[in-house]
Amino acid sequence: MLDAFLQTFAVMFAAVNPLSKIFYFTFLTAEEPLQVKHRIASKASLTAFFILLGFSLIGDKLLRFLGIDIAAVSIAGGVLLFIVSARLVMHGAPKHENGHEEETDDPAIFPLAMPLIAGPTSIVACLVLMGNSTGDLKQQAAVIGVMGLVIVLTFFTLLVSERITRILGHAGVEVMTRIVGFLLSSLAVQMTLNGLHRAGVLTGS
Repeated sequence: MLDAFLQTFAVMFAAVNPLSKIFYFTFLTAEEPLQVKHRIASKASLTAFFILLGFSLIGDKLLRFLGIDIAAVSIAGGVLLFIVSARLVMHGAPKHENGHEEETDDPAIFPLAMPLIAGPTSIVACLVLMGNSTGDLKQQAAVIGVMGLVIVLTFFTLLVSERITRILGHAGVEVMTRIVGFLLSSLAVQMTLNGLHRAGVLTGS
């Protein structure tokens, strides 16, 4: 039982990869006050949990009903993420003027909750783990419990980002935001390529 739990945890932790999200969260919310950062972190984590929960429970049936392959999910996520990353590279972190926030999209839902936390890799992991537990309600409950634990760990890792922002200062944040935008664009392209490989459009290593 313990071995199964550890194996499930290892798969979900590797799929979500909470530590990698600190870097992105830091610079997507660089100009936000601490209270707003906490709100975004909690909103992103909760949203990602419910997305993964939904895919765990009905995702496979829903995708088959709509005729959507997981490759298409990966490609769509990559394209949308590329749009966000291009904005970061061109404009840097969202600015505030006169103490008021400019009208910007809330990063909690997109791209933090999806596709950064609940992305193609973590969605596939949920589908596979739940598929392997078909007919065993206890095992399926354990998978959902592990998924929740990993999301909680992700939430707490996001809160660490405030320290990084304080250390770098405004100029450092501006530079790193554009670097993160470039890295996000690379991640977006990789997600798209992975989807194309899954779809059989691209072959080879």
